[in-house]
Amino acid sequence: MNASVPSPAAAPAAEAAERGPSSRTWWEATRETLAHPAQWTRWHFALLAILIIVVAGALIWLTRPGRPLGGPAPLSFGEAYINDVTGQYIYTLYEPPADLKRVTATLQVIYNRHKSSAARHPLHIVLLAPAAPADAYILGTGDPNGPNVIGTVTVDGSTRQAQARSSQQGPLQPVQLRW
Repeated sequence: MNASVPSPAAAPAAEAAERGPSSRTWWEATRETLAHPAQWTRWHFALLAILIIVVAGALIWLTRPGRPLGGPAPLSFGEAYINDVTGQYIYTLYEPPADLKRVTATLQVIYNRHKSSAARHPLHIVLLAPAAPADAYILGTGDPNGPNVIGTVTVDGSTRQAQARSSQQGPLQPVQLRW
């Protein structure tokens, strides 16, 4: 065989030798590394673990409420009156209601806190406007449709109802919660 003509099998090896070890693209190097996991070093596993943690953290951040893929964030709220025996829960907003989606998200968070007690007794949740007096609602004499009420959730057996409004002047309208 003529020495100046390389064999067809030696052509890829000769081409790789011509390019040298540093001329591989990052994709070629990654494919080669992934194709031979038995040759991985601790650094390969550490880098893979770091990559997985970074990707998982980014996904968690993106899907939290208030983030690009997470839906609306709940409004800030606090407890005004809690009675686990009767199932009466009154909360006050710390900030004005921004829109109906955020009020609904707030009602969902409050409902999730107390939904286990709905099996024992009727559940009644009232979400009041900022600085609204809670005394009448604690005593049971407050108007459940009054302007101070931003949202309500009522669960009594199989009857479930949630209402919310986006401002103190707007009407209460039915909203959908994940029961």
